[in-house]
Amino acid sequence: MQMTSTDFLKLIAQNDFRIALEDDAPNGRLKTKSGKNVRLQNRLGYVRCPVDLPAGAFDGYVKADLIEQETARWYRLTKIGRARGLS
Repeated sequence: MQMTSTDFLKLIAQNDFRIALEDDAPNGRLKTKSGKNVRLQNRLGYVRCPVDLPAGAFDGYVKADLIEQETARWYRLTKIGRARGLS
């Protein structure tokens, strides 16, 4: 499952996911609002869990003002990020 940072932004916006910075996921890991790891499955049945952002995506989102800090290690989309992800 190869996804671009744009694909991730769309996925986050459509599902109201959060990005968590964890010791073993310094680029960010997708979480549900309740804190569970996001689980993706493609048409062939391949499952990806946990789902980590690609290197550079988190920094790109911050620089473009697409995410904002929610708690010490959790981030959510800004209004701009949500609009771009849903466009």
